Amino acid sequence: RKIVIYLDEISTTPTCIVVDMFRTGLVAKTQPAAIRIYDYYEPANQVTKFYQSQRLKNSNICDVCADCGCTA
Repeated sequence: RKIVIYLDEISTTPTCIVVDMFRTGLVAKTQPAAIRIYDYYEPANQVTKFYQSQRLKNSNICDVCADCGCTA
């Protein structure tokens, strides 16, 4: 439910961080997750953005249920 990454500095240059994650449960139509970046020493200096996997957002019950009888 949570991941914490510490960076030595945050600059104005875009930085891409890749994190591999694996689903432990089958869920369709997922909701966006909040991503918050903040300065450890000045927590008021922060920004929050939302991320949503397009693959999971567009999934339906037939994509996650093998026994529901769907004809997808």
